[in-house]
Amino acid sequence: MQTPKPTLLLIDGNALIHRAYHAIPLGMKTASGELTNAIYGFTSSLITAIATAKPSYVVACFDVKGDTFRHKQYPQYKAQRKPMEQELVDQIPRIHQIVESMQIPILTQVGVEADDLIGTIAKQHANGTHVYILTGDKDTLQLLDDHISVITLGSGINKSEIITPKELEHKMGLTPAEIIVYKALRGDPSDNIPGVAGIGDVTATKLVTHYHTLDKIYAALDDENQPLLQGKVKQNLIDQKETAYLSEVLATIDTNIKIDFDLDKAKWDGRVTPETEKIFSDLQFHSLMTRLRGLRSGHLDTASESNGERPRLAQIKTESLTAFETAGDSVALVLTYEGDSPRRGQITGVAIATSADQAYILKWDDKSKSILNKILASGVEIISPNIKNVIFLLENAESSLKQPYFDVNLAINLTQDEARIDNVKTLEDAAQIACQCFALRKNLGEKIDESKMTKLWQEVELPLIPVIAKIENNGILVEPHKLNDLSTEFTAQIAKVEKEIWHLAGQEFNIASPSQLSDILFNKLQISAKDVKKNKTAYSTDAETLEVLRSAHPVVDLVLRYRELAKLKNTYLDALPALIDPKDGRIHTTYNQLGAATGRFSSTDPNLQNIPIRSEYGDQIRQAFVAAPKTKLVSADYSQIELRVLAHLSGDQNMISDFNSGLDIHTATAAKIHQIDPKLVTSELRRAAKTINFGILYGLSAHRLSGQLSISHAEAKQFIDRYFASYPGIKQFLEKVIEQSRRDGYYTTLFGRRRIFPEINSGAWAVRAGAERMAMNFPMQGAVADILKMAMIKAGHEFALHQDQIKPVLTIHDELIFEVAEAEVDFVAKNLPQIMTSVCKLDVPLVAEVKVGENWGNMSKFEQ
Repeated sequence: MQTPKPTLLLIDGNALIHRAYHAIPLGMKTASGELTNAIYGFTSSLITAIATAKPSYVVACFDVKGDTFRHKQYPQYKAQRKPMEQELVDQIPRIHQIVESMQIPILTQVGVEADDLIGTIAKQHANGTHVYILTGDKDTLQLLDDHISVITLGSGINKSEIITPKELEHKMGLTPAEIIVYKALRGDPSDNIPGVAGIGDVTATKLVTHYHTLDKIYAALDDENQPLLQGKVKQNLIDQKETAYLSEVLATIDTNIKIDFDLDKAKWDGRVTPETEKIFSDLQFHSLMTRLRGLRSGHLDTASESNGERPRLAQIKTESLTAFETAGDSVALVLTYEGDSPRRGQITGVAIATSADQAYILKWDDKSKSILNKILASGVEIISPNIKNVIFLLENAESSLKQPYFDVNLAINLTQDEARIDNVKTLEDAAQIACQCFALRKNLGEKIDESKMTKLWQEVELPLIPVIAKIENNGILVEPHKLNDLSTEFTAQIAKVEKEIWHLAGQEFNIASPSQLSDILFNKLQISAKDVKKNKTAYSTDAETLEVLRSAHPVVDLVLRYRELAKLKNTYLDALPALIDPKDGRIHTTYNQLGAATGRFSSTDPNLQNIPIRSEYGDQIRQAFVAAPKTKLVSADYSQIELRVLAHLSGDQNMISDFNSGLDIHTATAAKIHQIDPKLVTSELRRAAKTINFGILYGLSAHRLSGQLSISHAEAKQFIDRYFASYPGIKQFLEKVIEQSRRDGYYTTLFGRRRIFPEINSGAWAVRAGAERMAMNFPMQGAVADILKMAMIKAGHEFALHQDQIKPVLTIHDELIFEVAEAEVDFVAKNLPQIMTSVCKLDVPLVAEVKVGENWGNMSKFEQ
């Protein structure tokens, strides 16, 4: 067996510092008032990267003040950058102090940027090691090869992603070398690299993916038969040839810097030095210290017992119970269990931490059960990585958990940083994790308070946990024979559609192959590839592209139908029967109440959120989800809630008036866009208006709208312009959201939910535009998530006395579904709308539509 290569982790210090500073609110301070947001973010990201790369060597490279060789070639290089904020300047010495205390060498060189130092070291040592580059920007992607990977940071400060050449090509359609050419054409505003004026993101990408190098682009300018090199593009390239080549030089990382570097001095053994202990203690980085200790052995929080870093573990004794119970206001609890899930699990052991370094472990028996029950009844706050799992396990042990409690992983998700707590393996692991949870509690609580999400946390997220546990525990009855019959039917339909596609294509091919499909669509059938993304080998055939091309050729619609049928068959019809619990015949999906950054739910095992809505195929699958004998399913679904929230938040009087007058909002929008009487709006016009109404929430472009509605780009743009002219407050509101998100780095919903947008000031157009779309959508999606959660909590309270007859079984998007005894159906159907619409007051009415049926796919509107 080949011995794995050692790994070298190179840290892009300045890029990481800036990313950390802007990712975490400025208000993070120690008790003495020292600002720590950049220090904390940098250190936390470093620990995450070390855990990811498991390095044998670590080096940190930093920029130093003064001009570099690039300034000599182009004096305006980085000239647009504002002076570093003093609040950030003040934190940099601490960051250097931490790095040095961790025995990581710091490398700097006058006249040379950190990227060049990183590039030189990476290329010098890529044969003997696998190099990982930790960075907060994308400049170093040009260095990628089979021996060099880049660790980039996602949202927050601990969500990292490893980029390889293959990943780069998948994401951007570019090779590492083409990154430089792209920058030479597009420029880079963050570094003030000029590029070629008049060539934007789309054109630059097309030129690079077609010609690959700057030399080949300029060599092709003399050929009149080059469709990409015509008109203004050609003239701009001719006029700015010198600037293009200068930009290429400025964008290229120098990998041949003369430096004095000894790899052996960068060895990393993971030991936590006393200096690091003291700094972390002074800065109150207790959770980071717990994580750092765990790096040495590669285990979450386990360090060598010999150096005294491991939490002291002792079996609890009955005589120490009184002292233990009165030790403080909080304890951390982690339970081990046997079974395939906590919902069905039986407790095997208990770990209880009373501080960040003191834990007790107990094997499960009558004595430990009695001790645990006394602790639960004492009123102390229970801290745990997953409170919902604790609820399940205690219920199986005929016990229960009531507030106060603190869910650590939920708090981590809410604040968008820290690393999630790993799963428990042994009772000793549980003790380590309990100590970590205890250490994290104070810091996470302070972050929630500083982010002004305390009310949301205490009144929505925490009270929601037992509601979700109840839904998961109830599950929903499924008839497997219906799924099997549908699977057979879908197989026949897939074969039929496949033959129709082959007939239109004039040949048989693998429809599931993106490259073969691309060849058929754009080469054989000659569908225009204008504005279609292209990777190194073929034009894109992703869902977004095909939606835009739907009207270009009948085969596109068939391909989309083929994909939908195949996906539904594989994801649901063939997979769901195996997920039915044999003990009760029900499917018990698992909900993550902060599964999306907007605050919305996600569900897994299975994911029921992705069954298509208002789709014939989706309805057929839903018909297999049925009510138990002598019960009915009662569903309540918020109507057009995103648009109602948008009307309230924007304060647009026209949209508010349309909702308050009872007008159908899509009909009203169609009338305004087409400047006709609402009575003249046809179903087709209403459908188009509905597409625009909901599309606006996601930053709908004229290009995409033209494809969805099969209209010209000019007509689509006119529709969007008329939309904003009809609802001017909406345009102003969305612009304000983007402006505020750029300024603060985050945005806050109506109910206090905060989402951080670290990419919204990115120098890369595509990255920045994506962040802007997320920012525009978040105020509505986040508020809707909050409203639905408040409704779920209120419904739980209202129906608490009828829990045997009224069981919540599903929550999907904006819909709540209950399994209700036949005698209680009228009671639930009449009261559920009022419960759902009374959780908050907006400038427009909330509306909840109630349906009743024998199965989820075939329900009728409830008539009082």
